[in-house]
Amino acid sequence: MNKKTIVSFVLIFASIALYVFVYQVISKNTNLIEAQVFDLKNKNLQTQSSLSLLEVQKNELNLSSEVAMNNLRNSIPIEMQQDMVIRDLISISDTNKVSLNSISFGKGGESAEGVFVLRVNAGFEGGFNDLIRFLEGLETNSRKFTVNSISVQLASLTVGGVRRANFSLAMETYFISAK
Repeated sequence: MNKKTIVSFVLIFASIALYVFVYQVISKNTNLIEAQVFDLKNKNLQTQSSLSLLEVQKNELNLSSEVAMNNLRNSIPIEMQQDMVIRDLISISDTNKVSLNSISFGKGGESAEGVFVLRVNAGFEGGFNDLIRFLEGLETNSRKFTVNSISVQLASLTVGGVRRANFSLAMETYFISAK
């Protein structure tokens, strides 16, 4: 065989070996990239699904403005803040001419993911209309309160022709633990 033929065979063999080596590397990289693209597409679908759910919830809660969203965020504060609960209840009772006689707290469990319950029992004195205004004050307060039960005991005492009542409320308020 002549020298040119041997060189040609060596070059052809080297080309085939190089092609096989490069093809294997590219094939491995392609498979890796395809797996990454598949994972990213799945994450994108999950994110789009979550975004759609959040949009539905935003519409259900009528959070069309930044102010409405801030009010919702403020309705469930970070940390328990029992002192702020007391201040809120005193303010609401003073505004609605109801006397706050007693208050007690009990920490409840977790109501939703990351949202904890603070149980509040409070005793008040006032007229029936005062009770209604007090409950409306709870509803309009920036902090979220949920009244679970109301107990009313009519008093024999009347003030200015209005019969007074003692009423007890068992309610819950919520907080997010920063821990």
